[in-house]
Amino acid sequence: MIPVKLEQLRSKLLNEERFGEAWEYFLGDVAEDDDFIRAGRALAPGSLLSTKLLALLGRASGIEPEQIEALLVEMPQFRFVHGSCKFAPTKVGGLIWFDDLELGLAAIMSLTSPEVTYARISTMASSGKPS
Repeated sequence: MIPVKLEQLRSKLLNEERFGEAWEYFLGDVAEDDDFIRAGRALAPGSLLSTKLLALLGRASGIEPEQIEALLVEMPQFRFVHGSCKFAPTKVGGLIWFDDLELGLAAIMSLTSPEVTYARISTMASSGKPS
């Protein structure tokens, strides 16, 4: 079931105009799946992939990567990473990342307001879609 859900998430990330659609699908349909939760392992904090993702999160949030506290989980069998982040005392968020696409989504939210900011993140040149 995990590959099917991740493929749907991939499609939403690539095709939805509203980035929140992909994030909401991830939280509601993917992240609550017990098999999905058991399939991940902690991404080593100093790894090349972790460093790359923190740099992308820094660019998306305007926070220096060294100041971001992140708990990232990798699923190497699916080339997928997800996790939660703390950017500042009142600024938190999450990440989904497809390593084979070099593309992901950051959700950044303030603990003092209901607003969520989404940013499509990538190491590739822009495809012309908003980010």
